Amino acid sequence: MKILTAALIYLFLATGTYAQTTRAIRPVVLPSETGEHTQLYQNSHALLIGVSDYQNGWPDLPGVRKDMALVQEALEENGFEVMAIDDPNSEELDKIFDQFVSIYGRDPENRLLIYFAGHGHSQLQTYGTTMGYLVPTDAPDPQQDLNGFLDKALDLQMIDVYSKRIQSKHALFLFDSCFSGELFALSRAVPQEIASNTTKPVRQYITSGSANETVPDQSFFREQFINGIGGDADTNSDGYVTGSELGQFLFSSVTKYTKNYQTPQYGKIRDRNLDQGDFVFAVQSDFVSQTELQLEEQVKEAKKKIKPVNNELREIVSFLLDGQRTRAGALLSKYKEKPKVKELMGFFIKQPPPVQYELGQVYRKALGVNENLALAKIFYKLAAERNHPKAQTMLGYMHRNGIGTEVDLEKAVSWYQRAAEQGEATALFNLGGMFRKGYGVPQNDGKALENYRQAAAKGNAQAKQMLQRLSD
Repeated sequence: MKILTAALIYLFLATGTYAQTTRAIRPVVLPSETGEHTQLYQNSHALLIGVSDYQNGWPDLPGVRKDMALVQEALEENGFEVMAIDDPNSEELDKIFDQFVSIYGRDPENRLLIYFAGHGHSQLQTYGTTMGYLVPTDAPDPQQDLNGFLDKALDLQMIDVYSKRIQSKHALFLFDSCFSGELFALSRAVPQEIASNTTKPVRQYITSGSANETVPDQSFFREQFINGIGGDADTNSDGYVTGSELGQFLFSSVTKYTKNYQTPQYGKIRDRNLDQGDFVFAVQSDFVSQTELQLEEQVKEAKKKIKPVNNELREIVSFLLDGQRTRAGALLSKYKEKPKVKELMGFFIKQPPPVQYELGQVYRKALGVNENLALAKIFYKLAAERNHPKAQTMLGYMHRNGIGTEVDLEKAVSWYQRAAEQGEATALFNLGGMFRKGYGVPQNDGKALENYRQAAAKGNAQAKQMLQRLSD
């Protein structure tokens, strides 16, 4: 638990290195048999690993960097929070998989996607089986140093291990590399209508080619993957792309465009407990802007999902959700020593956005605790990246005024815009001010008035006063 908590704290404090989330995570819903919509995933997380700069005999793959940027953008558009890793060595590659699964793979309501682009290699074992390997930056050429290669490369049997460690219902692994091995002796999935079976657990795999095929640096696989999740793989035009549809589409399209030079492989793991479901991408945006009523419903759901580590933490969460911030702060003030802080962080970074936002308020306003703007910003950001509009507004305010961080007018505008898109009145008013003064954006009186009017229509008193002042 100590290692996991430290990794969590490290990742969230170093988001500039490991992840750049530009769009909010959002739930994915499916139509039920009754015509209503049911939630399939609460959160969506993707790990992108690109290896382009090889150090020990393998040719470099400069096109991988472009591929990773384009895949990241496509996945963020589809509602994923993306962690992007460039050029890991052998030690880092193993840790990356382990940390990602540990951090995000324990919530049954998540969907996980792991995408690797780089060299792959198939090696015949002395007992007759062919094993597939992912090649990190420091692995030597097996033709020159086989033992060194086996020490450094990550064998695909470990992917099988990681896939079974995952507790989330759906996981999809994509490898823009060529190799084979027993792991990819998969059961071929059959595309079918969206139905209740898509909610069942599944581990799916897609490779860009089979054994003895060379994947070019210009990746047709990446191109067709993006097209596929964008809608081209929606063979039955129901607004969703399943993992099975995507695999079939990639097999057909990549084989066609490479003139049979590459033949992607796809399917589900051969495990009766993990081959019943199907990964799902929503082609059309299923995101509906959150209203105040929806936020209230989110708070209710948050109360139901509380799984505290101890009774005191449960009491803190209860106070936060009931608006008793000072009482929550009084209990939080006990968490000062390093072990207690780790316990606190390890618990609250897993809580729903309304809890994280309220925690930010407690630390920023020093309600029952000493002021801690750094902690306040961490918890605001956790909530904001999971689409909490008030937290997004508060991050904009902090960046606008240099509270707990440096003044960054462009970041302020970005957070205000994300909250304004959801109709958050304060964000609309603040965004109007940024356009009126030309802070972080080109000065634009028209856009300023537009935002003021929207804020006023939602009852913002300051916006009403500003409109009156501007009309005088």
